[in-house]
Order: sequence, then C-alpha cells, then structure tokens
Amino acid sequence: MSYNRSARTADGKLFAWGSNDHHQLGIGTMMQSSGSDRVQRTNILAPCAANWVVRNVVAVACGWQNTIAITGPVNLTEGTQSSHEHKVFCWGSNKFGQLGTASEGIDVHCPTAINIYLLAQPYRVQSVSCGWKHSLLVTATGEAFAWGTGRHGELGLGTSILHSVNPTRILTRQMFQQVHCGWQHSVFVSFDGKVSSCGSNKHGQLGTNDSLAPLYSPRLITTTESDEVKSIVVKQISVGWHHCVCITLGNEVLSWGKGSHGQLGIGLDDGAYTPTSILIDPIKHRAISQVACGSEHTLLLTHDGSVYSCGWGEHGNLGHGTTTNEDIPSEILYFQDQQLAVESVRAGGAVSIAIARPRCQI
Repeated sequence: MSYNRSARTADGKLFAWGSNDHHQLGIGTMMQSSGSDRVQRTNILAPCAANWVVRNVVAVACGWQNTIAITGPVNLTEGTQSSHEHKVFCWGSNKFGQLGTASEGIDVHCPTAINIYLLAQPYRVQSVSCGWKHSLLVTATGEAFAWGTGRHGELGLGTSILHSVNPTRILTRQMFQQVHCGWQHSVFVSFDGKVSSCGSNKHGQLGTNDSLAPLYSPRLITTTESDEVKSIVVKQISVGWHHCVCITLGNEVLSWGKGSHGQLGIGLDDGAYTPTSILIDPIKHRAISQVACGSEHTLLLTHDGSVYSCGWGEHGNLGHGTTTNEDIPSEILYFQDQQLAVESVRAGGAVSIAIARPRCQI
C-alpha cells in the first residue's frame, strides 16, 4: 500500500501516477542531469505512460517506493498469457535491496530487467507482490523467491536477514500459486488454497494464534473446529499493512491482525490473532465475491455489485461521505444511488478504487 499507483490496460500498456520521489513511476530515463532529475521526481497527478521499455505487461505490483512489472506475450483476443518467457522489470528505491538488482542503495530511474538465478529458463511468473521494503515472486511451477529486507522474517528464508539484494528461493515443501506482501509480513497461498505466513507478528497479522514473536519461515494458518485442527482454504485473500482478509472455500469471510481502526470488520477496534468472522448481514456474507485490503481499511464486493467498507476513514476512503472510522462493514450507498454495479475493487494507502458499469448493462 503505497502513495503511487500503476494500472495496466488490456493490451499490456502500463500507466502510473502519484508519488515519484524515488522514480517509482517508471517515467524516467537512464541519463539524468541534476535539473532533469528534479523534474522527474515530481509527483504525477494524472495517469502517465510508463517508460517505453515496459510493454506487454501482464502483472504489476507497487511497493512503498518501488514498482515491479512482469512482461510477456499475451493473447490479446482472449486476454490470457502465453506459454512463452516472462521478464521481470523493476524501478524506484533500492535502499534495502527491494528491487533485486544487486545494487543496493541506488535508485533505479527507469524499468530495469532483473535476473532470477538458479531458475530454469524460460520461466513464467504466477504472482508478484511488494511490501514496505521487500518483494516476493512465485513462478507458474510454484517456486517462491524473495528479496529486500528480512529483519522480521518477511523473506521466509529461515532466519533474520538485514538485506538480500538478489532474488533468493524460499526453501519449503509447499508449492505456491500466490504471494502477498504486508508491511513487514508475507502471506503465501498454495495450489490447493492453503494459507501460510511469515514475518512480523506484532499485531497478530500472521494468524497463527501463538506468541507475537516473528516467524522466519512460512507456517500454515489453521483453525480449530470441534477440537480438530484444520488449515483454512481460501478462494481469495487480500493483505493490508498489518491485517488480512479472505474468502474461504465455504464462502466465509475471515479477518485477522491489527484492528485499531476497525479494519477487521468484527465490531471491535481490537486485533484478532486467529481468523475471525467478519460482521456483515448474513445474506450478504454468503455472497461476498471479492475482498480488498488497503493499508488500514477493507472493501468487500458482493456478487450483485454492491460494496461494503470498514476501517480507517480519515481521508474519505470508506466512501460513506464521512471521515470517521467504521468497525462494522457498511454499504457504500453511492453505487446504488447512481444505479451502478461494481465489478472489481482495489484499496491502497488512503484510497479506494472501484470499476463499475450501469446496472442496465449488466
């Protein structure tokens, strides 16, 4: 959850806007004079095309002050990725090695390809994510790689690591299909939907119900039902700075982690150290199709195109026309008033984004 945004179009073009103090928008050039550098660090108020190097973008992730994009051939008629090689590009701040370019401390002004050593070529990327100072990537074959800072175990490499400037494989028996970065923790989803976590557990964001000590390797998140320990299995999950929200295979909406602004949606400002059911109308509860975590707020999209929100609302990011926090999800009435059906939602540092269509077109 950063102060810059990136979006890719259906034909693989990349646009960026927002904070650009470390060139994280990717609109710069390799040749920089002191004057041009000041200009190119200027914040961008409207979407701007990223550097020409990045084309055929199939995925993009924004960190606190860096961006990572995956490029590769795309079947534009079907919108599906081909089986050909993907490439990984990065730009922005590299103060903590979060770009993976082996040049720690040097800002990268424009998209630069990085190498993932010990990985058979060609390869396809399944998922990529950026946190505050670390980055994660998983291939289509389930191999997970991490780089950046790992003081709290967020890299999942088995120990506390100050900085890892090269992508390093996470050695685990689990094969993953998704990776998600929080502020100082990481969440992994296996091919069968089981969730693991590692990193800082200061706010219970790992969901492991034990001490608040950090975990240095991914550990399965479990729940106890009738004295039986079970792994949670998810259809979708989203990760905020210090909290997580998911939709389980049984269509239950669960949250855990920090709840000081009401972002867990459980009716309290307290945190939850294990997955806990969100408080929402039971009928709607069974019809949640997507969840999105911002830094400290949460959005929930229903199958009928309605949106609920809870958590931090200081900047109007809950969409209720107020700047107050909410600890129980409330419907954003604007979309109903405008006869709009929302198809997708995203949440960032203090912003919420929805893609909607007139209900008459649905």
